[in-house]
This record gives sequence, structure tokens and C-alpha cells, in this order.
Amino acid sequence: MQDVCFVTCPKLKLKVILHYLEEPWVGKSRHKVEGIIFRYDPNNDIITRVKDVADVDVKARIEGSWISQLYYTVPGSKVSLFVKTSRCHLLTRLNKEKRLIIDLDPLYPAVKTCPPEGEMLPNESRRVWSAVTTAINAKEYNKATDLKVAVEEQKRKEAVERQEKNITWKPHYFDVTNPGIPTLTLEGQRMLDMMNQAPT
Repeated sequence: MQDVCFVTCPKLKLKVILHYLEEPWVGKSRHKVEGIIFRYDPNNDIITRVKDVADVDVKARIEGSWISQLYYTVPGSKVSLFVKTSRCHLLTRLNKEKRLIIDLDPLYPAVKTCPPEGEMLPNESRRVWSAVTTAINAKEYNKATDLKVAVEEQKRKEAVERQEKNITWKPHYFDVTNPGIPTLTLEGQRMLDMMNQAPT
């Protein structure tokens, strides 16, 4: 999994960029995530990359695992140290101590509720990657690799066909008109409302 997500608070003028790092698709994943909390201008929300954030606006940096421990560090906080040399000097260094935000290890994942594969739309992720998942679970990695390549080639072919027909792909639940500003479509909002009303 590799992606970037954004959280904004216009009231406090704070924005978070979380970058889920790419890792080998077969083998043990570390589920790494890095991010940044920074002051932004809600009326001119144009920053979508960590490297574009000015140091002066950084409130905290985030790192860790999105399925385990997640930490933050506050830049600019200082700690004093005495270092014994020929003279006694008081040195100051940046405090890089990581502080725990959350520890998910003691928690158990919620049981997923999914319709049977036959009831899913043809482009739903679980259906598209079903054969690859089955091969990985069976530890048939060569077969899984071949199936993965086939899925990727099919998706590239579909993208070329859309381009040739001048069709712009649009997500069903999210409006991506303004990258970095999370916005639900009407259907996305309807689905979220239905999920929130569902009995637990």
C-alpha cells in the first residue's frame, strides 16, 4: 500500500500530511508511515507534499507503523547537556525524543463485513485482486507475481482505452478536483451516512 492522505482543521489552521510508504508487495510489510503537522492557510490550501512545508510552519513530525506504534517529535524543543572536556561546557542539542501517539498492538482488528465476491462490482479491489491474494496465501509466489503483472497490465490497458476515448476517470465516492482537500461526492456522503446508521 502506498498513498498520501490529508487531515485539515481550518479553525486551528493546522494540516496533516500522512505518507504511507511503498514496500515490497511480497514478504513481511512494516506498514510504515511518515507525516507532518503544520500551520497552513485555509484560504490558500495548496501544499500537498511534505517537502514543500516551510520549517517555520512545522508543528510536529510523525513516524511509525499504522498498525502498531505511531510516534511524533516536536522540532525546536531543546534539552541541555553537560559535556566534560578540558573545560566544562554547556551544550544545547535538539531533542529528538519520540513521543507515543498511539499503540495499536493490544487491539484486535474489527471483523470486516463484505458481500460475497459474486455480488461485488467488477472493479472492486477484493474482486480484482482475489486470485493474487489466494496465491499469496498458498505461498505460490511465482504464480502470485504473474497474476499481479496481469492485473497491472489490464489496468494500464483500461487507462489507455479511456485516454483514446477521451474519458476522464472519476472516483465514485471522492471528489479529486482539488488534490489534498478530502471531499466526498454526494454518493460518498450517502454511503457514509448509511454506514453510520448501520446497527453495530
